[in-house]
Amino acid sequence: MYRSPGRSRCNRRTPGVKSSHARAASLLLALALCAVLTRGAVGQEMSVPVPTQVLFLTRILAFDRNLDRMGEKIVVGVLYQPRFRASLNAKNAVLAAGHEHPWIADRAVRYVAIEMADSAQLHRELVRHGVDVVYVAPLRAVAVEDVVAVCRALRLLSFTGVPKYVRSGLVMGVGSRGERPVILVNLEVARASGAELSSELLKLARIVGDR
Repeated sequence: MYRSPGRSRCNRRTPGVKSSHARAASLLLALALCAVLTRGAVGQEMSVPVPTQVLFLTRILAFDRNLDRMGEKIVVGVLYQPRFRASLNAKNAVLAAGHEHPWIADRAVRYVAIEMADSAQLHRELVRHGVDVVYVAPLRAVAVEDVVAVCRALRLLSFTGVPKYVRSGLVMGVGSRGERPVILVNLEVARASGAELSSELLKLARIVGDR
């Protein structure tokens, strides 16, 4: 059975970490510890287990030099479809993993579930919950571009474990190469969303889209 890697080392809060070298070392450690975790993935669209995705989400966002725009508490909206089993399972796994990863840098994180709806309703729900980052679970019979458009309109960061969604316009995600996790960044979309990702992160990531 898959277990979240390095619980005693990886999930500990590190308040006030400002050094880019410290953040890079933390992410490199996560990459090393998660090197063979793709074996525990569930479903065909996501090759990396959800707890590992949440670990990377919290590590990666610490590299955003414009994180202050989100305030003292960061709200992660978990977008899912309740009647699609893979999507529902991913949502449940994100919320469970969120208890082990409640911090991004020195900011508290709150995870909220958001049911997939039409674009207008999705826009309202994201605003109502004060979402800063949208985690997109696997979706069925939905144009991901519609989700992308809403996120862009609100200038929200987005994250996913489905690599093709990053190619479709979400900001970042995690996939795999062989049995190793790979960080994916759509740099053009990231910049349009107001993110200022450090060069340390970009050196570790696979860039999707224009530089």
